[in-house]
Amino acid sequence: MSLVDTLKDRKIQAMRDKQEIEKNILSVVLGEVQKLSPDKVNDETVVNIIRKMVKSNEETLAFGGSRVDILKKENEILASFLPQTWSVEEIEAFFLNGNGPEFETIQGAGNEGKAIGLAMKTLKAAKAPVLPEDVRAFVQKVMATA
Repeated sequence: MSLVDTLKDRKIQAMRDKQEIEKNILSVVLGEVQKLSPDKVNDETVVNIIRKMVKSNEETLAFGGSRVDILKKENEILASFLPQTWSVEEIEAFFLNGNGPEFETIQGAGNEGKAIGLAMKTLKAAKAPVLPEDVRAFVQKVMATA
């Protein structure tokens, strides 16, 4: 079952359960998906749409306001569709356990960009579920201890 099918099923269930916030946010996601040409729709694309929506909600939450509770609930719903990724601490543990270059190699990469590239290459080869911003935070942490 594709992620789009899962979203549609959850929307229908939300309608039955009279869960307005869930129904509304899933309608928005599905609306964004419908804007894409059919050959561009896949789970990865849908995940990217959801991540952008979560990020947008987080930026709006920073300003506060009357919709805080709704935005938090929307992000909770949206997050349930996102694949679990490693935290900065889990990335660090991966390298500490000898699964990639030593910290010294990352620290000695010359600059942050090269160090991130080295870390990403290693993590990608291991099929590690990471977000680029978490890898950047890990590299910054490692380079700060140099």
